[in-house]
Amino acid sequence: MLQDHIHIYEDLGRKVAGRNQLAFRDFIRSLYQKRQGQPPPPVPTTPLPQYQARVNWGRWIVDCPYCNSALDVTISDTTAICVVCGTEWFEVVFPPPQQKQAIERALLKRPGNRAKVFKNSNWTPGETIAKLEAENKEQGID
Repeated sequence: MLQDHIHIYEDLGRKVAGRNQLAFRDFIRSLYQKRQGQPPPPVPTTPLPQYQARVNWGRWIVDCPYCNSALDVTISDTTAICVVCGTEWFEVVFPPPQQKQAIERALLKRPGNRAKVFKNSNWTPGETIAKLEAENKEQGID
């Protein structure tokens, strides 16, 4: 079955938890508690640092700038904390909706977009739609 969208946290959660999927923030808190041995600190009321989402192997993720771990993210709740190093709460920034859709359209044309095989679906902030489409054309993808 072809992948019809670039995966987000909810897709991962459905695979892992089935019907008992946790909301993204609850998942973050639970995993933080498990890895850090304590609950996460409260989310600050001041503006949070912002980190750009990117696409890696067909899923939207964000990289921790401190420990280089990555976290599957969702557009429905863009506040997160690194569950590995627990450094700080931050805001995940996605491309504007039209750009996000264009990125996904270009990536979904690539071969290998089937369950668990998305190695050709990658995008990093700053990479243009024109570049993605040129890569597709170079590979004979219309």
